Amino acid sequence: EQGLEQGLEQGLEQGLEQGLARERNLIIRLIKRKLGAIDVALESRIITLNIDDLERLGEALFDFLTGEDLTNWLKALDA
Repeated sequence: EQGLEQGLEQGLEQGLEQGLARERNLIIRLIKRKLGAIDVALESRIITLNIDDLERLGEALFDFLTGEDLTNWLKALDA
């Protein structure tokens, strides 16, 4: 029985990780579509965001006009 529980837990964790990876990829695609190519360092920073910050970024993206807006938003997170 413990094997089943462990398996379910592992499956759930993998599912959450895959969901997060998909959301991350979607946000990056949306950013590139809106702002054009972005700096590799910016993309790396976005990849490190937790789910809450990633979702906030997805919403904030509507207000961005330039890559600088994205940079400033990410800097504000670190402040």
